Amino acid sequence: MRDIRHDLRERLAGISARYLDEMYEYEQKREALEEGHRTTIDALDSERIAVDQLLKIEEARHGISSSEVEIRKTARLVPLATFIETKLHAHGSMDKDQLRAEANLAGYFLDGNAAPSTRR
Repeated sequence: MRDIRHDLRERLAGISARYLDEMYEYEQKREALEEGHRTTIDALDSERIAVDQLLKIEEARHGISSSEVEIRKTARLVPLATFIETKLHAHGSMDKDQLRAEANLAGYFLDGNAAPSTRR
């Protein structure tokens, strides 16, 4: 029977070299991916800030105060159903028109999308 230890050492050295190559390639791809991600996030942050500034200018042009803008931003973070549930819990029974008015004030029906009144 022949001694195969030398062959196994050569094979192990080859596997180790391929392993190191793979780790190096992985690290290069990961760094490139992270850099691309950082670039995209930075660009989106810059764009968000610019659009937010333009929105503030337009809100001021239409006579909407900065405190009202902040209230509307907060309102958009909460789903309308949750907003209504919270209003009902805080104020008790309210009719549809009262709820509609509260939601309208909070900015849920901006840009002319106000819910029509049901009173005739």
